[in-house]
Amino acid sequence: MPRWPWTWPRASHPVPNPWFPNLIPGKNGNHKRVSWSTSRYNCIAWAADDAMRPWWPQSLNAYWPSAPVINDVTIPAFVSAFNSIGYELCADRSLERGFEKIALYASPDKVPLHAARQLRSGAWTSKMGSAYWPDIRHSTVLDVVGLNYGHPVRYMRRRRRTLLVESLSHTIRLFRIMYWEIETFVRWCRYGGTMYDD
Repeated sequence: MPRWPWTWPRASHPVPNPWFPNLIPGKNGNHKRVSWSTSRYNCIAWAADDAMRPWWPQSLNAYWPSAPVINDVTIPAFVSAFNSIGYELCADRSLERGFEKIALYASPDKVPLHAARQLRSGAWTSKMGSAYWPDIRHSTVLDVVGLNYGHPVRYMRRRRRTLLVESLSHTIRLFRIMYWEIETFVRWCRYGGTMYDD
């Protein structure tokens, strides 16, 4: 799983960096931080709309759908994982009424590195990094292209849930994340901050 090569600033607008040359910082930039930093989940889980655990194949510390999903760090394995939650391959990243889409990113040698999810507005959302970094909303699927995440290689779609179901799911997820963050902070205080050190 790719590791974040630099520390994400705690400010509301990140600074530019060579790993993501298309991300433009500032109030008039093309992305915005939309969550607290967390290591509770990773980008693949976030694209799958699961904010309670990381997703990654062949890992003891992460969830991966069971058979017949392929348990390998390959593009077909990631496609099969998203197939298991209702996604199917589609032609492009365009906004389609009634569907939500994901983009799978890979390195030039076809190793999966990242996934992003399309929002109702047509913008995209990504969990940045596998450790304590936030989720961002970015204007296009190409905004996070760079050395760390490669380029989009597959697009998938599934029927979008109704707005009411989506809102309820989002609210429940926020409360679960908030509970976990409070619990984590209490443990951090109890053990003197050592749990955050790698």
